[in-house]
Formats: sequence, structure tokens, C-alpha cells
Amino acid sequence: MKKACSDLRNPKLIPHDLRTILSQRIFGLCRGYEDINDHDELRFDPLLATACDKVPDDQGLAVKITLNRLELGDTIEIPRNRYKNIRYCGTCW
Repeated sequence: MKKACSDLRNPKLIPHDLRTILSQRIFGLCRGYEDINDHDELRFDPLLATACDKVPDDQGLAVKITLNRLELGDTIEIPRNRYKNIRYCGTCW
């Protein structure tokens, strides 16, 4: 799935890579948390952090705004938008 996404964020400014964000969202959905707002608390869940290959810490996983950018991202063909820096490519599967 990571191959079908493009992360245009500045790597020096992001604490969570695309793999971690995708894992967090997918595992959250698998546990029945469909709403991104649930991740305000879930981001500190030690089991979710471990499933995402992260060491549980005080920083936690991605915040709901970051996950929202993942879900509302555009396709690669659309010009860059400040708030939609994670994009998908439907032909990259």
C-alpha cells in the first residue's frame, strides 16, 4: 500500500513516516475505530504503538490531523496543496 502513496512532506519536519501512519490507521480500523477522532486517545495506546513498530513513548503516534491529511489526500496528478501532502496513485498497485 505504501508503494501506491506519495509523501510530499518535508522529511526533516515530520515525526511519523508514511508506513507508521498507514499502519496506525489500518490497525485502528481493524479494532473498530472508524472515526479519526478516536486517535486522540488511541495514539497513546502501547499495543497500537507496538503493532506499528514504534516504542511506546510520551509523544505517541500520529495526531488526528495527520491521519485526516492521509484520508483527504488527492491523487498524484492534482497540483500540490499545502494540506494534502500525502497522495495516492491508483495505477501503482
